[in-house]
Amino acid sequence: MFNPETSQDLHLVTCIFAIRKVVLELCRPEALGDFQYIQSPVLNFTTQIAGSGFQPSEVLSSLSVSGSNTSVFVDVGGSTGHVSIQIARSNPKWKFIVQDSSETVTLAKSQVPEDVKDQLSFQVHDLWTEQPVRGADVYFFKTIFHDWSDTYSVKTLRALILALKDGARIIIADICIPPRGAVSLYKEQWMRGLDLVMKCFANAKERDFEEWAALFAMADTRFKFLGVRTPPGSKASFIEAEWRPFDTLSSQSGGI
Repeated sequence: MFNPETSQDLHLVTCIFAIRKVVLELCRPEALGDFQYIQSPVLNFTTQIAGSGFQPSEVLSSLSVSGSNTSVFVDVGGSTGHVSIQIARSNPKWKFIVQDSSETVTLAKSQVPEDVKDQLSFQVHDLWTEQPVRGADVYFFKTIFHDWSDTYSVKTLRALILALKDGARIIIADICIPPRGAVSLYKEQWMRGLDLVMKCFANAKERDFEEWAALFAMADTRFKFLGVRTPPGSKASFIEAEWRPFDTLSSQSGGI
C-alpha cells in the first residue's frame, strides 16, 4: 500500500498533485477540498524538492559576508521569507527584501519573527517586470525556474538587468540534472521523472549544467556563469552567475 510519508515516489506524486491543484483552482475551485492535504509539511513541494541536504546556510557559502558593510539580498518569489529568515539569523548585518504576490506579502508581514524583523522587508513584485531593487548584492530564486520554459526564464533574467550592479550575484536553488550514472539510480530516476512531469504539465523543464549555462548566455552575455554547487544529500543545487558588464569574456563559454 502506498504510504505518502515513506514512499520513494513521494516527490513525483507531490509534483503531480500540486500541478493538478493549480488546474483545479482555475477550472473547478469547488473540488479543492480533495487536495488540502497537499498543504501538510510532509507534502510541501518546495521542501521536498530540495531534500534533507538543502540548508539555507549553504546559499551564501560562496560569498564573503564578513566586514562592517551592510549587504542586500533580494529573495525573488520568496513566499513568506522562510529562506531569508534563516539566512538573516546568521548574517545580522544583511538586509533582506522578499518579493512575492500581494496575498503572500500580506500574510508574510503578519508573521515575521521578532528577532529578524529589522532585517526583513516585503515587496509585491512579479518575475517579468523590471526589478525595482537596484544595486543589491544577491538576487536569489528558489525553485522558480523549473516552472518555466526557456522563453519565460530568459524573460525573468532580463527583467533584472537594469537593476544589476557590477559583480551582483544571481543564485538559483533548483534542480541540476547530473550526467548519466553520476548519482544513484533512484536519484537520477527522480530527477528525470520530475523533468518529464514539468514538460507534460507545465511546458517547463529541469535543466542540466549545459542548459543552465546556455540560459544565462541567451539572456545576456554579460552574465558570467560561475557553475553549479550541489550540497551533500541535497537534490537541489545552487546555480550561480555574476553580472559582469565590463568583462570581455563571454558567458557563452559555459565555464566556471
